[in-house]
Amino acid sequence: MHQVLQVQVLWHELRVALREAASRIEGKYLHLEDPSTPIFEIIGYFEREIRKYIKKNLEMELDVNWLKKISNSLAREKIEGRISEEKEKIEDFKSPENPLDYVTLETLSDLITRRDNWTTYFSKCFENKNVFSVKMREIIVVQNRIAHYRSINFNDAVIVIQNILWMLDHLRKKDIK
Repeated sequence: MHQVLQVQVLWHELRVALREAASRIEGKYLHLEDPSTPIFEIIGYFEREIRKYIKKNLEMELDVNWLKKISNSLAREKIEGRISEEKEKIEDFKSPENPLDYVTLETLSDLITRRDNWTTYFSKCFENKNVFSVKMREIIVVQNRIAHYRSINFNDAVIVIQNILWMLDHLRKKDIK
């Protein structure tokens, strides 16, 4: 019961923070012509949360060696390749706590929606693969536009916030059960 209450408090705090960000975007607190910066921060928060969720979910299902056991060799290769690149660049490199920190949101989406992974690990949380895929694609498109210094408009910002709220709502419901 205590854990459920903690999750509900965290969820409420998240909704308040996202509402405040949406208000700033709308121009009530900041008069921004381009809402890119606050939206990029919100996407960054979401990306960290989805990484933690995937890692936790796979560790529960497969143990701490989940990376070697996932049924998506392309994602595994991308993760291992990025980590290897970092090892070459950084002299005192330490293995990452979460290997998923080395992949893009697009790779995370691919990892989740791969047939074997979806059926076995993620369908319980997100339920509808098509809805999940469309929402992730919309978030990724906006993220890429911002990352390449192209502006977004208010409607893009609202879509991203709605999609992220949907995703986080499903993650939180899974944590409560």
